[in-house]
Amino acid sequence: MPPAASAPNPPCALSIQALSFEYPARTGTPSFHLGIDAFELSRASECLLVGRSGGGKSTFLQLVAGLLEPQHGSIHIDGIDLFAPSTNRDLLRGAKLGFVFQTFNLLAGFSALENLLVALMFSAIPKAEWMDRSTELLAKLGIESGHARVEELSVGQQQRVAIARALVCKPALVLADEPTASLDPENARVAIALLREHCLAEGAALLVVSHDPSLVPLFARVEQLALLAREQVTR
Repeated sequence: MPPAASAPNPPCALSIQALSFEYPARTGTPSFHLGIDAFELSRASECLLVGRSGGGKSTFLQLVAGLLEPQHGSIHIDGIDLFAPSTNRDLLRGAKLGFVFQTFNLLAGFSALENLLVALMFSAIPKAEWMDRSTELLAKLGIESGHARVEELSVGQQQRVAIARALVCKPALVLADEPTASLDPENARVAIALLREHCLAEGAALLVVSHDPSLVPLFARVEQLALLAREQVTR
């Protein structure tokens, strides 16, 4: 019998090739160029990206999220070309990307559960599954009742809701922008552990961008943006 055909390898959660982006110089402001030859992150893997303040971390995240468009090169999210003319970036973000922000960016006046349900409005998950998916994920993260308004929750609980919201749409990639910056050291350790644990459990890649040196020992893969990128500031 002929050997069974092997299953094709799944696409990378994030693949960047020959990327080049530049902010032109303006009066009193130097030009800024960010170039990345290659960067890949597979599903259920993780990477900590570190760099100095003003070194391009936010620019990098905005490019990966499709909020900025490069002059050259490509970014693929779960095999989909982010900047192809046929790509609806809003729908792609809703279906394939999760975000954890430094200040959480939860919707005030809404409950924890409602924050997740709003995120699901932009997903490909059938509406009949929204409630079960949201309550199950909140319970896994220690939020037993999702009906309290988020401003009534502790900082640690708000962080857990933010993680649940990032994962509720079953993303290929979770982007975490300085996720521990507004937390005390104990809550920061707990939050990072939960974020890593649940991204792995959900099969999502995790890209954490931070300048917090305490995170470095926690990650097997740490990339320095200044080494990864061909960064150049022209004054």
